[in-house]
Amino acid sequence: MTKRDYYEVLGVPRSADNTQIKKSYRRLARKYHPDVNPDDPKAEDKFKEATEAYEVLSNSEKRNRYDMFCNLKFLYKISNNSSSKLSYVSSLTFSFRQKNLGIDMLLL
Repeated sequence: MTKRDYYEVLGVPRSADNTQIKKSYRRLARKYHPDVNPDDPKAEDKFKEATEAYEVLSNSEKRNRYDMFCNLKFLYKISNNSSSKLSYVSSLTFSFRQKNLGIDMLLL
């Protein structure tokens, strides 16, 4: 399963508050719960994906870390392969990983 943006998974804007996040998660959990869709493996994957997204976005500390990683990913994409910019982003990425931020994400 490819990692998708957690906000996209839950269908909420980045400015969403905890109430919006919880409401969206509950809607998706009911829709894709394995007990409701026992013969649909894709539904189970969507349920797991929504649960993972909710676990991160509903926790303010994890959400802040996730947002920092998303910002790093964005910086990397706009760097246009400039070696100095790539070096800067690489050093930031290494610094965040060294601090063991607790989110296992593929940045690229």
